Amino acid sequence: MLGTVGYLSDIVPDNAFPRILLLAIFTTGLIFIPYSISELIALIRSKSVYDKPFKKISQQPHVIIIAPTIELPSLRHFLKEFYSTAHGSATVNTKVVILNPVEPTDRVRTFLSDPVFAHRVQYVRGSSLEARSLEKADAKNASAYFILAKKYTQQSEIIDAENVLKTIALRKFNQGPKLYIQCILPENKVHFESLNPEQIICTDELKLAILAHSCLTPGFSTLIYGLTTSFTFESAHELRKRQNSDGFDTNAIEDYITGMSQSIYTTTLSEYFSGRTFLEVAVRLYDSLGIVLFAIGIPKQRSIGRYAGWSYDQNSEEEEDTKNYMVLINPGDYTVKGDEIGFVIASHSSIADDVSSYEGGNQRNERQAQVQPERQPLLSADVLKNNSGGGYFDIKKKGGPSTTPDAQLEYPHRPDSSTMRRHRAMSTPDQRNDHQAHHSSHHSSHPSHHPPHPSYTIDPASTTLANIVHEIEHPNSVVDTIIGHILICDYSPTIFPRNLDCFVSPLRKPYLEKIIPIVILSLVRPSQSQWKILSHFDQIYFVQGNPMTREGLELGRVKHAKQAVRILCKFPNSLVLYLL
Repeated sequence: MLGTVGYLSDIVPDNAFPRILLLAIFTTGLIFIPYSISELIALIRSKSVYDKPFKKISQQPHVIIIAPTIELPSLRHFLKEFYSTAHGSATVNTKVVILNPVEPTDRVRTFLSDPVFAHRVQYVRGSSLEARSLEKADAKNASAYFILAKKYTQQSEIIDAENVLKTIALRKFNQGPKLYIQCILPENKVHFESLNPEQIICTDELKLAILAHSCLTPGFSTLIYGLTTSFTFESAHELRKRQNSDGFDTNAIEDYITGMSQSIYTTTLSEYFSGRTFLEVAVRLYDSLGIVLFAIGIPKQRSIGRYAGWSYDQNSEEEEDTKNYMVLINPGDYTVKGDEIGFVIASHSSIADDVSSYEGGNQRNERQAQVQPERQPLLSADVLKNNSGGGYFDIKKKGGPSTTPDAQLEYPHRPDSSTMRRHRAMSTPDQRNDHQAHHSSHHSSHPSHHPPHPSYTIDPASTTLANIVHEIEHPNSVVDTIIGHILICDYSPTIFPRNLDCFVSPLRKPYLEKIIPIVILSLVRPSQSQWKILSHFDQIYFVQGNPMTREGLELGRVKHAKQAVRILCKFPNSLVLYLL
């Protein structure tokens, strides 16, 4: 029989019915109990440790990272830069919440278990489109949202569209936190701007623009990277160890370390500089402190000489809203009034801080020649504190300049609203004068070692493919006589690269003394809409040919090119760039 504590072996059923009943009970238990146990185990396992809500400790600020996928290289770079001690306590003491609908991979899980990040970073499983998930991440009290794009993807438009929806959901959930958005395609920036983000970074536009500036100034990309990333004491120590073991030039290594230890800082200007020109201030700061003043941020509401006319948003919540500052780079004749923000390059934040308290005299310190334990990039402790002493991630926006140009001068949206504004930075189609024509005819009169190859070229004066594609069968064309040009070699077999106007635009600014011709060598012709955008620029030529062959490179006159740029579209909306 069955007792209260189990089966009683001293009492046995004496007939068939109890025996059958006990057998049925045992059989049922053997069948259903293991099944129920497995369901219970599955339920326990489904309760992930990443489903735990984020609990804020006292007044410690936190930010939220939202990305389509959490990739270890991108996450490692972001967190190490974010938590660099060069940024000061404003970021070092900030917690990071990663909100993603899937659990982290084993590699990401191992990385987050590092003691450096274990108590600073929390991974929360959830969707940024669901209010319940946003509540788990304590999104209402977050100081900032970082919406990141996937670094390598075949679905750029889909990723951007998803990020637009996420941004809208975050803005509806809470209007307070600052938004830092990363998008892939330049034409999608317009969808984010209406949501009042603090900063939008377009990866394709940034890559193409940096590459274009590198064509004008060799080493520009390395300079920008060095000024905007942290260079640690450990990195300097490792370089010095390698110079001893590999026999590198000691002076060259020390020069490199000194250069990499420089960084961009923002600082207020001392009253001592009021009434002086920008050039005078820059010279005095370099002579006295050894720092470089290269830009200045002025309030837009002020009308100052030829810098008047900047639009000012009278409906802004505060007069010191970041959108109401204009950053001017090297305005030599600008007279300092005292309410500006200076952008300086220095080796340490303490040296940059001396600008706000400068009272004259030579305060140059030998410490600037030494490598500091960490150097501070643009996102630095002084940037993280506004004029009122508040934190950079405070929900209520305070003062400070924005490095984003004015809406009338920023790179336009494409393709609809760009046409009119693009004319501001472009010349008219190439009108070659008699001297140029004589030079070209003289150049073409020289004997050629190779017979002319037929190719398809596009003249920038036309805007439709029906009129612009023609076969060149004579050596006296513009392309056949062009020299000192930039040759863009497109190795994509089926896709003409998108957004090439982002590359061309920096090379057609009105302040440039000379316009460098650009020849695009590709197997694929641009579409009519693509050429309609490119045709607004001066001296842009297209040659249809294969850059992988000798004949194709000869069509692009690679021997006479000033520089060559390789572009490879591995798949639609993806660019891989090389400067040769």
